[in-house]
Amino acid sequence: MKEDVIAHNTNLPGRFMLAPQLAFRIGLAFAILLTIAQAMLVLFVGNETSSVLINDILNTTSSTAAAIGMAYAMGWSFRVNRQIGAAWGLFALAMISWALGDLVWDYYELIVGEIPYPSVADIFYIASYVFFFIGIFKIPRLQDKSSNTSWLWLDVFIVMFSASLIFWNFLIGPIVLDHQETWLVTLVNSAYPIGDLFLVLAMTMIIILPRSPLWLKPMYIMIIGHSLTTVADAIYLYESINETYASSSFFNILFSVAPLMLMLSGLSQAITAEQVIAVKPKTAPVQQQINQFSLLRLIMPFAWLILAFILLGLGASSKQMFTPIQFSILLGALIFLLAIRQVISAFNNKRMSIELQSMNEDLEKRVAERAADLIQANEKLLVEMDERKRTEIMLREREEKLTHFGLHDILTGLPNRSLLLNHLTKAIARYSRHSNERYAILFLDFDSFKVINDSLGHPSGDQLLILIGQRLMSHIRKEDMVARLGGDEFVILIQGFDDEGFVANAANRILDSFKAPFLIGIKPIYITASIGMVIADVNYQTADEIIRDADLAMYEAKSKGKARYVLFQPQLRLTAMNRLSLDSDLRYALEQKEFILHYQPIISLETRRIAGFESLIRWNHPTRGLIGPADFISIAESSGFIDFITHFTLYEACCQLSQWQTLFPADQPLFVSVNLSPNSLRHPELLTWVKEGLQAFSISPSALALEIVENALIQDADNARRIFTDMQQLGIKVSLDDFGIGYSSLAYINQYPIDNLKIDKSFVNHIGKSKEMDAIVRAITTLASELGFKVVAEGIETQEQLDFLEKLGCQYGQGYFFSKPLDPSKIAALLQQSSETTFTFATTS
Repeated sequence: MKEDVIAHNTNLPGRFMLAPQLAFRIGLAFAILLTIAQAMLVLFVGNETSSVLINDILNTTSSTAAAIGMAYAMGWSFRVNRQIGAAWGLFALAMISWALGDLVWDYYELIVGEIPYPSVADIFYIASYVFFFIGIFKIPRLQDKSSNTSWLWLDVFIVMFSASLIFWNFLIGPIVLDHQETWLVTLVNSAYPIGDLFLVLAMTMIIILPRSPLWLKPMYIMIIGHSLTTVADAIYLYESINETYASSSFFNILFSVAPLMLMLSGLSQAITAEQVIAVKPKTAPVQQQINQFSLLRLIMPFAWLILAFILLGLGASSKQMFTPIQFSILLGALIFLLAIRQVISAFNNKRMSIELQSMNEDLEKRVAERAADLIQANEKLLVEMDERKRTEIMLREREEKLTHFGLHDILTGLPNRSLLLNHLTKAIARYSRHSNERYAILFLDFDSFKVINDSLGHPSGDQLLILIGQRLMSHIRKEDMVARLGGDEFVILIQGFDDEGFVANAANRILDSFKAPFLIGIKPIYITASIGMVIADVNYQTADEIIRDADLAMYEAKSKGKARYVLFQPQLRLTAMNRLSLDSDLRYALEQKEFILHYQPIISLETRRIAGFESLIRWNHPTRGLIGPADFISIAESSGFIDFITHFTLYEACCQLSQWQTLFPADQPLFVSVNLSPNSLRHPELLTWVKEGLQAFSISPSALALEIVENALIQDADNARRIFTDMQQLGIKVSLDDFGIGYSSLAYINQYPIDNLKIDKSFVNHIGKSKEMDAIVRAITTLASELGFKVVAEGIETQEQLDFLEKLGCQYGQGYFFSKPLDPSKIAALLQQSSETTFTFATTS
C-alpha cells in the first residue's frame, strides 16, 4: 500500500463528544473496578449458580463497554482519516457482535436454564472474529522505503507455522479427529481456535509489518486484549475437549477482562486522533514507527519457534496428534525455518554491511568533496573578505569625501552653510551657558563682483573666489572659521574675544587686506567688500537669525557707500520689515493708481527759460503718504516690478508732455526726460513701450530723453550699446546720468551713442568749495564739449554754482535753485512765466 497521508476531516461535530483524556480515565477506572469486583465475587461466592450469574452479567457488561469504546474511537478516527475510521468501525461491529453473543448466552443460561450447542450465540461470537480480522487489514500500511521488507513475511510465516502446529496439536486436531460429535458441532468447535489463529496472524502482522501511526499507540492495549481472548478461548476449548469446563471457573474472568482491554484500546485511539487533529501532521514518519517495535519484531519468530518446540516436546510424552515420523518432519521443518531465518538474517546483515560500507565510502567521498568545497569556499571567502575590506575602505573614503563635500564648498574648499550653522549653533549654546564665551560673525559681500565675473568670464570669477577665500583664511586665527555661503558671500565666525573692539579691528584688517589687488592671469583685479557685523546677544536663539541680521547689516554697508563694515542695529531689522511691507503694498499700487509723476524743470542756461522737465515718480501711499523713489525703486527692482513702473512712467510722461506742448507752443518744443532702471534696459519690450508712448500722443522722438545711470553700461555692455543705437536711430535723446561716479567712466563713454552728460550733484555741491572738485567739473564739461555732448548740471542750489557752470558753457541746469519737483498742476504757472520772460530764480526755489 502507498504511504499513508493523513487527511483531516473535521466534518463530524466533535463538540458533542466527551474529551478523550477524560473518557480514558473514566474507562480505566471502570475496568479496574469491574475486574476487581468480578474477581472478588467469583472467589468469595461459593454458590455456583451465583458465580454463573455474576460472570454472565459482568461479561456482557464488559463486552458492551468495549463496543462503546470502539464506537467512540471510530468517531474520532473518522475526523482524521476515513480508512482508519472504517477500521475502527469494524472493530466496533466485532464488539457489538460479541456483546450480542453474550446476551444470547445469558438468555439461554440464566432464563432458559439450558444452553443449546451450537446456538445463535456462537454465530455472533464467530462473526466478531471476522470483523476484527477485516478491520486489521483495513488499517493503512506504511511502506518502509529505507530497506527491503519482503523478508518480514518469512517472520510472519514462521510465527503462523509455529502457532498452527500448536493450535492443531492441542485444539483443532482433537476437535476435528473426534468422530463422536456431529459435523456441525465439530465445525463450530473448530471455528473458535481457527478464529484465534487468525487473531494471532493479525497481531503478528501488526507487530512485524508497520502500519499507520494512528494504530501504533493504542496497539499495545489491543494486543493484550486479543492475547487474553486467545488464552481464554484456548482454555475454554481445552477444558471442553477434556470435559472439565464449568461456567463458574475462575478463568472465565478473562472473557470480561479481554473486552475491557479492547475498550481501553479504543479510548487510547481517540486520544491519539485528538492529538493528531491538534498538531495536524502532514505525513507519518515511517522509520520512527518501524523502530518502535524493532525488538519485539526481532524476537517474536524465535519465541514462537521455541514455544512450539517446548509444547510439542511436552506433548510427545502425552496425547500427541502426530506420528513419530510426522513429529520428526515437523521438528525438522521448524529447524529448517530457523536456519532459513538465520541465513536470511546473515544475508541481510551482509547486505546491510555492504550498504553501510558503501554509505561510509560515499560519505567519506562526500565529506572529502565537501571539505574541498569548503576549502575552495573558504579561499573564495577570504578573497571576498579582502575585496569587501577594500570596498569598505573605499566606501569609507568616499563617505568621508561625501561628508566633506556635504559640509564644505566644492570650489573653495571652505566650510559651507551647513557646517557654519552647526558651529554657530554650538557657539550660541555655549554663550547661553557662559556669557564670557562670546562670538561674532562678519558677513562679506564683494562689491561689483558681478561686473568682474561678467566682463572677465566665470572661470576668472571662480579663480577670484578661491583667492578671496585664501586671503580671508590668512587673516583669521585658528579658532575662527571662514565659510562660503554661495556666490560672492562669505561669513567669518569669530570666537573667544573680550570686547567688541577686537571684532571691529578684525573687520578693518580684512577691509585693508583687499586694498592689495588679486592677480588673475597677468591682470591685477581690485575688489572691495561690504561687511555686516553681528556680535553675540542673548536674544539670538538660532544661527539663521544671526545670519539674517548680518545680511541686513551688510546691505546697510552697501547703501552707505560700500567698502566698509556696519554693526547690526535693531533699527535695520525694522527697515527690512518696512521694505517687506512696501514690497507687498507695491504689488497693488499700480492697480490702485497710487503712482504719480512730479516734474523738475530743466533750464536752458543760455535763454534762461524752461527747456524741458525730468519726470520723477512718487508713490502716494494710502497710509504712509508721499514716498520718494529712493525708498521703493530698489524694492521694485528686486521684486521685478520695476518694468511696470517704467512702462507707466513712459506713458504718463508722454501724455503730460503732449498737453504742455499744446498749451505752450514754442519754437523749440518742450522735452521730457525719463529715468530708466538698468533692469528695464534689458526688457525686450522697452523699445515697443517707447514707440507706443510717442505714437499715442503724437510726440516727436526728439522731445523724449531717456536717462540711464553709468553702471548700466558696465552690467550689460552689449545690450546697452544696442538699445542706445536703436534709440538714436528713432531720434530719441540718450542722457548718461550721474556721470563721474561710476566704474571707469572715461573708458566707456566713447563706446556708446550718447547725446547728453548729466554732472552728478555730488560734484556740483562742491563748486567753489574745493579746487579739486572745480577741476573735475571743468574737465567733464571740456570732455563733453570735445565729444559733442550737451551737459546738464544737476543739483544747482546757489548763484555761485550757476555762474561757474555758465562760464564753462554748460547748456542745461536743474536744481532747487530753479525749482523743486512739482505736481503737474503747478507747472502751468511756471511755463506761463517762462514764456513771457526769463526765469526768475530765487523766488521759485
